[in-house]
Order: sequence, then C-alpha cells, then structure tokens
Amino acid sequence: KLDELLWTFSAIDFLPHAFIDDEAAIESPILLSEDFFAPALSNLPHADVLIHLGMRMPNDVAALANRFPRIIEVVTVNEAERLAGRERYKAYRDLGHELHNFDQSKAG
Repeated sequence: KLDELLWTFSAIDFLPHAFIDDEAAIESPILLSEDFFAPALSNLPHADVLIHLGMRMPNDVAALANRFPRIIEVVTVNEAERLAGRERYKAYRDLGHELHNFDQSKAG
C-alpha cells in the first residue's frame, strides 16, 4: 500500500522510490523493504534514515542503529499500535538512544 501511496502522492508530483531488491534501488532516494536485515540493505551507501512502519520491535536494534544514524518510528492513534509503540520507545530508551517525540495527533 505504501508503494501505491508514494506513486499517487500528488497529481503533479511523486516520490521516487523502489523496493530494496529492484535494480533501481541504488539510484532511488526512498527504498521499501519488509526485512530489517535484507542482504541488499548493507550494500546501499546512501541510506541513513530508516522509517519503521511495523508494530514489532526490530530484533537487533544495536545493529540497526549502527547502520542507520536515524530511525523514525511511525505510530498511529490505533490503541494496539500505540501500546506497541510505547514498548518500542521504552526499549530504545533503555538501550540509551536519544529519543524525540513528535505528537501529530492534534495537528491540523
């Protein structure tokens, strides 16, 4: 679904992207992957931000933090997702990561 949304972002614009195993991945500024540790991930020199849309905590946060200087967690207002997001927040905090919270639930 995210793939479709990125193509239909605007009537006159789009966000160029590719799946991580596509040939175009090396040239794409946005990469999509369902696997935190896909082999292709370590071969891409330009990826410095990981946007995590899932509910599960990554297995090896330390390895991800070494690979990506910035990890963005997206949490919706859905109660189950909020609870999972709080658990991930606590886990990142307990590992000593610098955290910033941007609550967009009241944004217009």
